[in-house]
Amino acid sequence: MGELIHPKGTRRHQQNGWSLKSQLEKSAELEDHVKYVLEQLQPGWGPLAELCTQHDAEIDCVIYVNGQVPAIHFDKMIIDRVNKLNAEIDVDLYVISGE
Repeated sequence: MGELIHPKGTRRHQQNGWSLKSQLEKSAELEDHVKYVLEQLQPGWGPLAELCTQHDAEIDCVIYVNGQVPAIHFDKMIIDRVNKLNAEIDVDLYVISGE
């Protein structure tokens, strides 16, 4: 069960989790951001991989652009590491109008 939705309530979030954000410049390529996050997970990789066999795991990526849409590419190393976590990759792309 997840955390309480409100401290005075009894309803709980149906999903629970934690997040880790890239510390790279926002202008860096998406692939570099994902590699950075995966590197941050390395010290606890074994227990994390075991946990991911029992629970859903997802890498969520959000891109905001104003103009040209960037390339979205994940090399074999990223795909392999995400697969070892039994995880999915979700990419949300938001095109912001400059008007």
